[in-house]
Amino acid sequence: MLSLFPELFNYSQIAPLLLRISLAIVLLLSIKDWPNKFFASLKILTAFLLAIGLFIQPAAIIILLILISEIIARKKGKLVVDLNIRQIILIMATSLSLLFIGPGLFSLDLPL
Repeated sequence: MLSLFPELFNYSQIAPLLLRISLAIVLLLSIKDWPNKFFASLKILTAFLLAIGLFIQPAAIIILLILISEIIARKKGKLVVDLNIRQIILIMATSLSLLFIGPGLFSLDLPL
């Protein structure tokens, strides 16, 4: 199938950069109440790694594990991070996509 704007494929490495930066901002903004200092410090660390583009895949796995633990804790009536379920699903989808597509443009990660 033909693409409507094929020249935009030249900029395909910008999409992971935008995902990385937006996910880092969302993670930093979600720490406002600090319900759990351990998970908050992990989120700060992973947001920093995402922003500079270093260790993207381990950072994405850590984010996924934090959010899975949040879903499990919510079923038990506890609160790990201060996010609603829609935000959790969106952050998980973004982290999962970064896990598979890589860091993109302006990153310190190098493909092996």
